[in-house]
Amino acid sequence: MDPEQTDLASRYAPAVARQRRIAPQQKGMGRVVWDAARIVDYVSGLDFVDPQRIACMGHSLGGKMALYAAAFDRRIAAAIGSDLGIGLSFSNWDAPWYLGPEVREPDFPRDHHQLLALIAPRPFLLIAGEDADGERSWPYLNAAREVYALYGAEERLGMCNHGTGHTPTWDALKAAYAWLDAQLGWEPAGQGAANAESAGG
Repeated sequence: MDPEQTDLASRYAPAVARQRRIAPQQKGMGRVVWDAARIVDYVSGLDFVDPQRIACMGHSLGGKMALYAAAFDRRIAAAIGSDLGIGLSFSNWDAPWYLGPEVREPDFPRDHHQLLALIAPRPFLLIAGEDADGERSWPYLNAAREVYALYGAEERLGMCNHGTGHTPTWDALKAAYAWLDAQLGWEPAGQGAANAESAGG
């Protein structure tokens, strides 16, 4: 285990152990989805929130949350995930606080293009930096795009690749916010929205 993963394991181990006692059959991502759904429950009831235009955005672990929450909760109208590692082999999805070691088995039958397909036709944007995600992420997006096409919504799935590493740049974030504005009709999109590619790479 590399030093970064060792550090994460020491930080997350108590929470993993507690979750295994509470719900031994539930994966870490299952708990993440449950937590996100409770947040949607709460914000949906706030007077100043439009429950039809709730979006979810996150980076790294938070990007994983955005992907899974949007796939399993249709109340989330749009999602943005930043450098989450869209392929199961792109990131530490085998960690016990995510999906566990089964996802590394050669015959594991699932991957995340299928989760992206569950989100269709709702908008999803992947922010990439050529770290966990980048040009190698296009096959996942393009596979899911076939389902988006059934809804005539291919342009609602895209990627903004700033190419500078794991942390998103401010320009990439501005492009993502403009894309979100355009998708949910908050305000006219600025030039940044054009930087979120919807065509395959």
